[in-house]
Amino acid sequence: MILQRLEKHPLKLPVLCTDAFIERVQHAYELAAKIFQFHRKTNILHSVFTLKSRIQV
Repeated sequence: MILQRLEKHPLKLPVLCTDAFIERVQHAYELAAKIFQFHRKTNILHSVFTLKSRIQV
């Protein structure tokens, strides 16, 4: 029944997937990946220095 209604009255949604939109999403994804990698590296360094200071005490 819903499909029949959609065939008679198709939804008119704006096209969001323009090239500019896709490019912005890709840049955002790459930035998020860089932030995650940086955060992971700093967490590892923090863990190493914390462990090192605990061993010295």
